[in-house]
Amino acid sequence: MARSAKPRKRKPAPQRSKLLRYVVKLHPDDFFDEEDAEVLRFDNFDDAVECCADLGIPFFLDAGNKKLVFWFVRVDDEGYPEIARCTEREFATILAGISAGGMYCPECGTVHWPDGVTPPSDASPFCRYFSTGKPLA
Repeated sequence: MARSAKPRKRKPAPQRSKLLRYVVKLHPDDFFDEEDAEVLRFDNFDDAVECCADLGIPFFLDAGNKKLVFWFVRVDDEGYPEIARCTEREFATILAGISAGGMYCPECGTVHWPDGVTPPSDASPFCRYFSTGKPLA
């Protein structure tokens, strides 16, 4: 039996979000107050990095992928921004370390542990990389 001569229906192309891809949140002194946070959105990666470097914001979010990607930003000794990529799982590990008493320092890009606080043994390679004081790649 012959197949129908009707043309096949094509699936519509997926719609891109109308929101810009890179998200920078400006928090007041209370970091966890989401309601008062101003949100800046960028379509250009370099603009988001420059904004974070200029304002001293340690990271921004790439909301354009299926999985969330966080980008850490710091300024080196010569005044140039350096970046490091971090997945959602690695970011959660860093936040858990901060909750356990460690402190992320945007100036040197490391996690500092006060005297008497032991870093968690299950820290991700990203967290260990920051805590060794190595420059960002």
